[in-house]
Amino acid sequence: ADRTQEREFLRDQTNEDLYFVVASAYDGQALARGERKLAWRTSMTVNTKGVSMAETLIPLVTAAAPFFGHETAEPQINVSRVPRNTRVDVGTPTVVPDKTGKP
Repeated sequence: ADRTQEREFLRDQTNEDLYFVVASAYDGQALARGERKLAWRTSMTVNTKGVSMAETLIPLVTAAAPFFGHETAEPQINVSRVPRNTRVDVGTPTVVPDKTGKP
């Protein structure tokens, strides 16, 4: 009954390697009394394919920020690319002879 497109996507993701980030907030007044009372928690995941944890951490937390401190009835899916400041310049092609003597 819960085979929505979003849930199928999430199931597929669990078959892959993922990075996880969990942000938790605790009640400040309770902490002052020595109690740990969870105010809210947001869990975030990202597929590891082609990215490092270092380059995904900031975009992952930024994408999840609007959900901090809010109840969500269903998992939220945000598909985006990690911005990279890279560039590949291809120079003039050259022919390199085969040293094995094979044609």
